[in-house]
Amino acid sequence: MADSVSVFVIRAFVEMRRTIIAQQKALAGSKALASAKSKGSKIPKAAIFQKELIPKLQTTIDRILDSVIDTETGTTVKDEALDILKESE
Repeated sequence: MADSVSVFVIRAFVEMRRTIIAQQKALAGSKALASAKSKGSKIPKAAIFQKELIPKLQTTIDRILDSVIDTETGTTVKDEALDILKESE
């Protein structure tokens, strides 16, 4: 049971990270945001979310994945997640 929960959590983080990266790429290529800024018009809340919150979430996810869970071996959450994913295939 604990293994399946761990796999679920890890897959959720991986999917969230992929989504965040895709959204950041879409935002970076968006000329509408740059146009709205230059015209002094209000920036939609979704654009603010993508510009400000998504990078913070990405940083948080990266920190979690890079956290050391076994100080003797230096194993990180990311290492453990990859091992669990390999075992579940």
